[in-house]
Amino acid sequence: MNDYTAWLVELRSPGQTRYFALDRMMDVHWVDEADDAVHFARRADAERVSTHMENLDIAICDHQWPGGVPREPVIPAHKWEQP
Repeated sequence: MNDYTAWLVELRSPGQTRYFALDRMMDVHWVDEADDAVHFARRADAERVSTHMENLDIAICDHQWPGGVPREPVIPAHKWEQP
């Protein structure tokens, strides 16, 4: 199985990193585990979402799971394609 890589939006605060997530109603919240975060297929998509998070200490980082994980990115690349 191949390694799995996804781009995550990280919220950095002193002594803690939290990750951008959406609940079933598509409301934004922050989680402690990268596995529970929104996994973006492309960095550009994570950056586009983060532009709406003004006044927060945000970083876009790639995360890798050796051997893969049993899921696809929550936001596939084709959802953000520009016409």
